[in-house]
Amino acid sequence: MKYQITQIPQYIPRQDYMDLVDRIVSQFSEMPEVDSIYQVGSIKNPGISDLDIIVVFKDNEAVKLNYRASISEYEKQILTHGLFGTSVSLFQESMTYSVFSNYNKLYSSKKSSLDKMPALRISAENKIQIAMEYLLRMWITLVVQKSFMVFKLRSLLLEIKALSYDLELLGVKGGKLYEMVNEIIDLRNQWFRQSWGPDRICIWLESFIRVLREELQGYFKKFRFVIPYDHFKIARNIIIREGNELEYKVKGVSQLSHFYNILGSKYFSLMNRLNTFQFYVPSEIVLPRSSQYKRFCYLHKHLIYNKMYLPHFGILGTSLRMDDGLLRMETSRPKVPPSF
Repeated sequence: MKYQITQIPQYIPRQDYMDLVDRIVSQFSEMPEVDSIYQVGSIKNPGISDLDIIVVFKDNEAVKLNYRASISEYEKQILTHGLFGTSVSLFQESMTYSVFSNYNKLYSSKKSSLDKMPALRISAENKIQIAMEYLLRMWITLVVQKSFMVFKLRSLLLEIKALSYDLELLGVKGGKLYEMVNEIIDLRNQWFRQSWGPDRICIWLESFIRVLREELQGYFKKFRFVIPYDHFKIARNIIIREGNELEYKVKGVSQLSHFYNILGSKYFSLMNRLNTFQFYVPSEIVLPRSSQYKRFCYLHKHLIYNKMYLPHFGILGTSLRMDDGLLRMETSRPKVPPSF
């Protein structure tokens, strides 16, 4: 087999998810800084699904707790990333820039400022932008894994479900990519009853990466995609640049997959140090006062706020990490007061 497959899903009892949710709610509900707690989505496929928990804090309350660092390795298989954290004001504002709608309130303080869930007010332009960001991030992630010759299967099965929603936002109701996404969602739903072997997974992934790029090329021609700056890092070794075609260049050493069996998860850290990627994306620099610019301003504000008050909590907003680009946008442009 040409590639190696890692993160093979292992079944996790649904009750273990619920127990961890209960512990999170129990711990944070005792904190006077907390206004409310929400869960996004459901646990449809235990062992593949993860938890998306948002803790809403009162405005300007600093909480330095790193919750994920305090849990066991087994529990980290359930909470695969950190908790999301935001302030009451930023959470209310996020409804203008979020496509999430399936919030489940787990806790509300007696003096909560969020008696009712704020209504979604997202623009059509930002719906398209968010969908394109997710599709682009998926392609970049798989290209990097292909270059390293090791694919992370659970991550793929976990994230592929959102891809169907992104295609819906773009009005895509058919075609090869649509069919392949639904095919892998079917696999996800029956994984613990009938899974695929490694060879079939690798063949499917090679085809999917090619099809995803081809479809993305078409979407970039059909939809306007904006970036905060003409080049910016989304990871230490990954740069996005303006381009005419969706393509990439890699510099480094890739034929080291045999070390994965020795290094395990450290293999990816080694390969990221040894390789750099530049991705060229058909795009435009965001225009001041546009709805996309206002969203970028919100994301930048949220990043700065969390660095100051909630350093171990993720922000609400984008799947494509643009911290570097947002900072460059803010420092290189004349200040334009956003009219929120």
